[in-house]
Amino acid sequence: MSCSELSDYVFYLRDRGLARRTIKEYRKIVQYLLEYLEVGDGSLSQVTTAQIQEYIAYLQEKGLVRNTIAGHLQVSSRFFAFLLEKGSIEKDPQTPNTPNTPNTPNT
Repeated sequence: MSCSELSDYVFYLRDRGLARRTIKEYRKIVQYLLEYLEVGDGSLSQVTTAQIQEYIAYLQEKGLVRNTIAGHLQVSSRFFAFLLEKGSIEKDPQTPNTPNTPNTPNT
């Protein structure tokens, strides 16, 4: 699967000066998530919290240990944060009920 958002993310990681090995691992984890979700360009905004929960269950069924799953979620959270900042999605599907804009008190 080719996803321009993933390519953009890899360029972003390179610009931030991350090590080549780290970038390779992040790319692999995000690619794995995207393949599981069967999403491509333009459909990342349709990913739901329920799908992320199903992905976590899938990783558990595959026999991944808790720390490995936590690593996958940390990487995917950073990917979704990148997409939020870029304006490609309106909310992070890993964080239920969290809009893109910060909460402001009513005055």
